[in-house]
Amino acid sequence: MLQSIKATRPAQTNLQLYMQMLEEGYTQVEVSTINKAYLFSINKVHLMYRGSGKPFICHLVGTASLMVNNKQSIEVVLAALMHALYQNRVPFDGHTDITKRREIITTNFGSECDRLIYEYTEFEMTGIKDINPDHIVVDKHVLLMRIADELEDLVDFSLCLHGLQGDTAEKGGSYLSRRARKEKEGKILMQLCMQHAAPQMYDSLAYWLDFKKYDAYPNSLKTGFYSSITI
Repeated sequence: MLQSIKATRPAQTNLQLYMQMLEEGYTQVEVSTINKAYLFSINKVHLMYRGSGKPFICHLVGTASLMVNNKQSIEVVLAALMHALYQNRVPFDGHTDITKRREIITTNFGSECDRLIYEYTEFEMTGIKDINPDHIVVDKHVLLMRIADELEDLVDFSLCLHGLQGDTAEKGGSYLSRRARKEKEGKILMQLCMQHAAPQMYDSLAYWLDFKKYDAYPNSLKTGFYSSITI
């Protein structure tokens, strides 16, 4: 039997995110800005799904929600909501040129939002195992966005749905493959939370990185996907 879920569970819909923000004291103007960014983003990723089968927009909302939990500024929440929009896999209305994407984001959401997304995209090229917690050179807010992105990928047993039944750890993108990688990266992520005042994300990581509870999840629930897809 699955244990009851006691960890922080980020918002997955725009409605949940807006209510969360209002409850946390964000202004109506700030929530309206996030609504604008949500509608902008869903137009860019509406055909995309995570390997778990979850709509890609839900992952973006969840990452932003974790920044709200961490009481970050509206600029950081905005960037978290759109953190993947500079990645090549995101169609972005056919704009493959990163310069054009940056111009569009800056025009609509400001230069600080653009900077955070751009630095996040650059930082994402560094594997978690290659991050030295004692020598962080990236912007703290970008680092928190990265931790939130990694955590959001764990929530609600999403790793379990990757791939097919019978996959081994040698099959890239499969549940066992991702689990093995997360087990190695978990201590680094939790250390980063400790060092950068993110206690809620620390507690959530501790919960979702306890893979013993995953054994009770139905093994038949698989998507056949090994990474994000576009339909």
